[in-house]
Amino acid sequence: MGTISVGAAAHGVPFVKLSECGETVKTFIENIPKTNPDVSVPEYVIMPNHIHLVLMIELKDTNGTPKAASPTAE
Repeated sequence: MGTISVGAAAHGVPFVKLSECGETVKTFIENIPKTNPDVSVPEYVIMPNHIHLVLMIELKDTNGTPKAASPTAE
């Protein structure tokens, strides 16, 4: 999804230069909250051959308030 490059502006710190496929993945990740209102993506990193992302899922009841966790029976 990209290649590792060394940036002059970042004092030689390596970064991933996204390929066309990587740019497509970035667009899809950034659109997750738009297409799924109960899901947000607070952090993500696109690596050369995989991604890391955090998905936050907040289910709401029909009144728009967050649902509380239900205890499980033992």
